[in-house]
Amino acid sequence: MKKRVLVAVLLVVIILLAYAPFYINGGFLGNFGDPIGQTIPNKFLLVKYLKNGIMPLWNPLSFLGFPFLADIQVGAFYFPDILIFSAFSPLEAHNISVLLHLIFAATGVYFLSKKISKSKIISFSLSLVMALSGSFLSRIVYLNFLETIAFIPWILLMIESEITSIPLLSVAIALMVFAGHPVALFYSLIIIFIFFAVNHIGKWKKIFSAFFLGILISSIQIIPFVFLKNESVRDALSYSQFTEGSLRYVDLLTFINPFSKNVSFDNYIHFGTIAFLCLLVSIFFIKKLDEKFKKLYFTGIILFCLGILLGLGGSFPLFAKFLYKLPVFNIIRVPTRYILLSHFGALLCLIAFFSLLMRLRKKIALGLLILIVINSIFIPYVTLDRYEISKAEKEYLPEIKALIENKNNENFSLNSIPSYFLSSSFFLFPNRNILNLMPNIIGYNPMILKWYHEFLPVAPVGAFENQNYFMDYYDKLKLVGLKYYIFPTADFLNELKMGDKKNIIDFLKNNGWENVGAIDNKLEIWKNSSAKPFAYFENQNNKIDSISFKPGKIIIKADVIIDDNLIINQTFVPGWLMTTDISHEAQEAAIFRNIIQSYNVKKGTNEIEIKYEPKEILYGTILSVIGIFLVAMIYIRNRHE
Repeated sequence: MKKRVLVAVLLVVIILLAYAPFYINGGFLGNFGDPIGQTIPNKFLLVKYLKNGIMPLWNPLSFLGFPFLADIQVGAFYFPDILIFSAFSPLEAHNISVLLHLIFAATGVYFLSKKISKSKIISFSLSLVMALSGSFLSRIVYLNFLETIAFIPWILLMIESEITSIPLLSVAIALMVFAGHPVALFYSLIIIFIFFAVNHIGKWKKIFSAFFLGILISSIQIIPFVFLKNESVRDALSYSQFTEGSLRYVDLLTFINPFSKNVSFDNYIHFGTIAFLCLLVSIFFIKKLDEKFKKLYFTGIILFCLGILLGLGGSFPLFAKFLYKLPVFNIIRVPTRYILLSHFGALLCLIAFFSLLMRLRKKIALGLLILIVINSIFIPYVTLDRYEISKAEKEYLPEIKALIENKNNENFSLNSIPSYFLSSSFFLFPNRNILNLMPNIIGYNPMILKWYHEFLPVAPVGAFENQNYFMDYYDKLKLVGLKYYIFPTADFLNELKMGDKKNIIDFLKNNGWENVGAIDNKLEIWKNSSAKPFAYFENQNNKIDSISFKPGKIIIKADVIIDDNLIINQTFVPGWLMTTDISHEAQEAAIFRNIIQSYNVKKGTNEIEIKYEPKEILYGTILSVIGIFLVAMIYIRNRHE
């Protein structure tokens, strides 16, 4: 037991030391893209909801309001992150979650390798390879991706065990789903299925039962996500978009050389130079492997070659067109990330190779493993960039909201009625960086809804496809209640070499907009005093007296003297229902002006309640409860046997 603890402690210490330069003294493990623009705000908001006793169904801060729980990357049911982000500040929590999941993955690789090879030295060395290079290193920026793939070695270990526990495997699969990255989940399932099919097909009943139960448990996340995905433009990829994220042949050189100019977070495939050279040498030892290790090596080769083939998809037009017609495969926007399969394939091959080499040439094996560890420790230093947490905080905090509303971040409230913002796509994406926690006309989310995209043509990253968007779509922006516009100062435009944009300033002035403040002499805040309110009646004789707002629930006190349409400046999504004090029968939202919500209100109405109660949440909850019950029954039965 002491030796096991010592190995685990040593593993943790080396990983922490290897990444220490990136997080000590105010460092940030990530960049100012996805972590600041999407992941951290989502986790922050999720915890805010839960602490305030609000079901995290609806996010009023993006896209005029957007489904929150249904967005799988929010990770609404991923309990580790809920605990971490509840205990620490958002940016510190992100750092901690990254490190814990790297350690979790490395520990899983250690126990998997030890189960197969029976060698602590082999297992220790290869666990560091996975934690300090390859897919885990390159996915640091994408926390949900990292969290999802961290479960792969643990699930493989459960499959490899003599007695596979159905309840334990079911829970692991459910957590992998809850971690929140659907594409990473797809890659992970390919790895798991091939490992199972080649090495443990005799366990098919247990494995399929566990997978079925795991999916059943996670139905509360899967069903709402599938509904949202079917209503989004995320999967509407053209053939060129489908292939543009593919590897090129020259990129394969990064398996050996991490200094290649082609290296980026999306095509970073370095696995460690020494480790990769050992993989090449291992080919000449295949015949000497016993039957068990030949199967394992064969599994590794299949995964390695499949990862490269799928990653290079765009280089083979016939193959790419075939994939483009296949369900699921045809929605993979960055095929390069299939390289994850190759990394796990290489790991399995190296386990088999070093198990043999330790028997044949122990000193050579030990020498190579030491070189592999040293090589792996230095990989983060030559591949990752350091970001300052102080700069990340400046980008992350809702400073514009604080400036306009005179509130500190500590007073951030979910109960305030949205006053919609828009930032200039000339120099930054809306709802990224400085606008994360503000109610935006458009936002940053890959799941943008079809009708929203038709009304305001924006890309999933939140940038307008038309550079003259503000003037060209101005009438539409006014209709949906745009109140604030954030635009760079003249000096900042010059600094960015964006040229003179005086025509936009003139346009703002000519339409009655007022400059109400600036931030760091870089951003000017313009206010539209005649902006449409969040809620209003079409007939001006009907009046709204007060609005009580919470995400997913709006209560309006009104004086309705004539039948009328109540307009809510909030994205239309099926699932919004209205009841009134004179009609308790729920009325579904209607789409108004092809983007927002409207409800027919009868005269004499004094109180209106509008709630978000999507049926898919109910269906998912029922199935999840059934799944949890079945797993509990199997666990109890196994305990008594």
